Amino acid sequence: MYRYSTNPAITILGGDDFAFGSGNVPAVPSGFSLPNSTDTTLLETGVYQVTFETNVVGALTSVSINLNGNPVPGGTAGALAATNEIDITALVEVTTAPSTITVSNNSFVTIGFPVLAPGSVISSLTILKLS
Repeated sequence: MYRYSTNPAITILGGDDFAFGSGNVPAVPSGFSLPNSTDTTLLETGVYQVTFETNVVGALTSVSINLNGNPVPGGTAGALAATNEIDITALVEVTTAPSTITVSNNSFVTIGFPVLAPGSVISSLTILKLS
């Protein structure tokens, strides 16, 4: 399952979740529910590979992949420079279904996005069920 955002005009305040309002592939994913632009609900137990990628503007950022509101081990990354690409990949074991995946700005700063070519993906979330 792949979700993405192409809107560079949005900002993510400290403590808020990233939104993936531009679309997802497949349009109706099997084994997932997409109740809104921030939450991805996993409908089956198992091990998932979760990858988040984004280009951000803002120093001292900290971003985490969360399972049911809690950062997953190995699923947090940060940056000190003013413009950064943040890539996080984590293996997530889901023992209770349904469970929810979110990606959060854990820093106290607001995260913005660079202006890229029209239609460019500024942030994406890929979730693959491994077992």
